[in-house]
Amino acid sequence: MGAVAVVVARVATAQPADHTGRTIAGEALTDAGSGHDGAFVIADPASGARLELTGWSQVRYTVGRAGRTAPPADGFDSGFSLRRTRLTIQGVSADGRFEFKATSSFSRAGGGARLSDAFLTARLAPGAGLRAGQFKPPFAREELTSAKRLLATDRSITNDVFGQGRSQGVELVLTRGEIRAAIAFSDGFGGANTDLAVGAADWAVTGRVEWTPIGSAGAFRDFSSPRGAGPALLLAAAGHAQRAPSAPGFGAMTRFFWTADAGVEGDGWHAFAAVLGRSSDEPAGTFHDLGVVASASVFVTDAVESFVRFDAVLPDGDRPPGGVFRTLTVGGTWFVHGHSLKVTLDAQVFLDDLDDAPLVGPLSAQGLLAGARAGSFAVRAQVQFVF
Repeated sequence: MGAVAVVVARVATAQPADHTGRTIAGEALTDAGSGHDGAFVIADPASGARLELTGWSQVRYTVGRAGRTAPPADGFDSGFSLRRTRLTIQGVSADGRFEFKATSSFSRAGGGARLSDAFLTARLAPGAGLRAGQFKPPFAREELTSAKRLLATDRSITNDVFGQGRSQGVELVLTRGEIRAAIAFSDGFGGANTDLAVGAADWAVTGRVEWTPIGSAGAFRDFSSPRGAGPALLLAAAGHAQRAPSAPGFGAMTRFFWTADAGVEGDGWHAFAAVLGRSSDEPAGTFHDLGVVASASVFVTDAVESFVRFDAVLPDGDRPPGGVFRTLTVGGTWFVHGHSLKVTLDAQVFLDDLDDAPLVGPLSAQGLLAGARAGSFAVRAQVQFVF
């Protein structure tokens, strides 16, 4: 009863955004004196061994408009979805040399469980770690940012096209002062949950370098900066190459990806920009595609943040029909209890015809319906809770 009272009290007082990652239940139990500290924890204070169990979910209502001539007949579609529901178990060994994490995700289309993350990290030396398992290769910042800490209800459409997803492999991470570098050898973008003979690539290499000359890298775990935060600047670049298996009648295909991004934040505001590119050898030819994302956010109160984001997918002009696809997103978030309990409302306006965009298709998570015309839109309302 005491824990429940603490939760109710904290929701009622609308805590401002924080970057601690403490869950609602975890903080309530801590305040109630049970010894938990942000997750359901089993720990041995003497040795330092630690086991945590956390979970989170996003309940979303979406209204999308495609256009008068597109199905459904009135051009509208709407409904509820559990955008993400995940359970995570993670821990640290007694000597602190090993960490592990395993996350199970539940499908919003049928409720079935599937593996998201499963990896072991070994601390080789101060500032050096080696990871092995299934994880996100070190490429686009938007994709690397946890879905619990996104600016809008979802990542940009540009990220949907160019983002790396998860893969299986090994990754070396090096940190020295203001510089953090990572290089991974994996099964390639989109190679999650694949076996030996069905991988996305014969081989793939990804590298990312980040420089934080002002502030700390931890400030860029999300795309927000609460009031009272100090200045911070992040500059980063990444590259990726993978060799796809041979297709019937064609040789093996090579794809190259690159990106550069920057983030800057201060007292109650944050700005982000990224450009992404892809060169690919395909049966129809060699194509060079681009994408851009830019966003800005500002806290209008201690607990309410407003934001705007623009992104564009620019296909190679030789791709028929070769049209760009641009999206404008505006919205706001009420941080009831930081990222552990928040309510987000956003609206997306699709500025181009979907049928003219060769790299973009219907996306239910974005509210982008089949046959969407220029001027179509989607409105999304989402409640996120971490437990």
